[in-house]
Amino acid sequence: MNPHDDGISLDTFVDWLIEDGHGIERIADHGDWLVRVEAALRNLPEAQRQYTVLPLLRGFQEPWEPVPGSDLPSALILKYVTDLRRLMTA
Repeated sequence: MNPHDDGISLDTFVDWLIEDGHGIERIADHGDWLVRVEAALRNLPEAQRQYTVLPLLRGFQEPWEPVPGSDLPSALILKYVTDLRRLMTA
């Protein structure tokens, strides 16, 4: 998400969210993470599940290599976390 090659990775953003008090659990093994994410998404009520990335999970089968720079704004992360929290409390 960072358009600058300055060493700020998604892991850094996650660290910041954890430091800010968000209850985030890191899962070291990618395969375990994928299984848990898919299970959590499938267990959502249909009204919520239809708006998830469930149909796109095939694209996450293997971890991606980091790519320096991005065209996506970093504000997207805050919106994503805010929207996710809103869904989880609905």
